[in-house]
Amino acid sequence: MDVDLLDPAEHVPRVLVDTGFSGALVIPVGTVNRWQRLESAAWLTVGIASDEVQATLGLTVVVHWFGAPRRVLAVELGSEFIVGTELLVDTSITLTSDAVTVRPTPTGS
Repeated sequence: MDVDLLDPAEHVPRVLVDTGFSGALVIPVGTVNRWQRLESAAWLTVGIASDEVQATLGLTVVVHWFGAPRRVLAVELGSEFIVGTELLVDTSITLTSDAVTVRPTPTGS
């Protein structure tokens, strides 16, 4: 799937979907510096999949999510953009052999 960030403005053509990640958005290490947002970032302590705790940079970003701006916390870890379950609430996920499709859950479902 792809994601459009509104603040900072960037189109991310390939984002992994990780239903085991409870946060909203992971950004690759070095992205905060590339965005020149060090002054608005903070050091955070986060738990990672290996049950370890790691210090990392985090900052608030605005994502264009199904037609509406959504302010979320992004944390720097690893080398890829990853969407977690915080953004996946009220969505349905369809998996095929070559794609992952995320759509809003219809109202009343």
